Amino acid sequence: MQAQLTSIYYYPVKGLPGLEIPSCIVSAGERLPCDRRYAVGPSDLDFDSSAPRHVRKQELIVLMKHAELAELSLSFEPETQRIVLCHKGMQKVDALLESATGQEALANYLGTMLGTPAKVYCAPDHGFTDLPQKTVSIINLASVRALEKALGYEIDHRRFRANFHIDGVPPWSEFDWLEKTICINSVAMEVYRITDRCAAINVNPASGARDRLLQDLRSKRGNLDMGVYARILDNGSVHTGDILTLPTA
Repeated sequence: MQAQLTSIYYYPVKGLPGLEIPSCIVSAGERLPCDRRYAVGPSDLDFDSSAPRHVRKQELIVLMKHAELAELSLSFEPETQRIVLCHKGMQKVDALLESATGQEALANYLGTMLGTPAKVYCAPDHGFTDLPQKTVSIINLASVRALEKALGYEIDHRRFRANFHIDGVPPWSEFDWLEKTICINSVAMEVYRITDRCAAINVNPASGARDRLLQDLRSKRGNLDMGVYARILDNGSVHTGDILTLPTA
């Protein structure tokens, strides 16, 4: 199998389910459009939208603390910033997140669901990603399959909440790309960091059930590494099925 991009995801609201898309416009030095554009956190979070700071995920309402978030599904329209949020198939929120009333509707629902006062946060040109840098995250599906084999149970690749899923390369070979450049549809990306995982991967995205994948990963691999981060170097577009150009040895 030739190395290729098999799926693309972005996450409009940090901690909520992601959306799979067939293609995406990308820009040098940027994250994917609307990726982690919004976050929900405590109503008293220290965050100034006029001078935004990097917010650690531990400060926000996210899967690692609230497995119930996996029970939600959503649709999102980037052009209008409209979100439709459902819980177990029943619509709960239909709101425009660029408006104060839309943000309040989402915050009120999630706050009631989780039993804690909540607020939606956003700022121009700001993303609530795990790193302060603007990056994309990549998961090698061969590594997921290798981990499945080692652990003896199936692992939903969505647990790792990556932007790009790739296949057709050896398991764990993505760790050899550090400080090197890969290309997807001639868009160059510099791989610069390995992703160390947190308790969010213990939540099954299909059921919301919590298990011990994080602990099992450490037991089998001796670390919490799964996936890599890359910086986008070119303007362009990427599409499901695009061929990867990999670093030479």
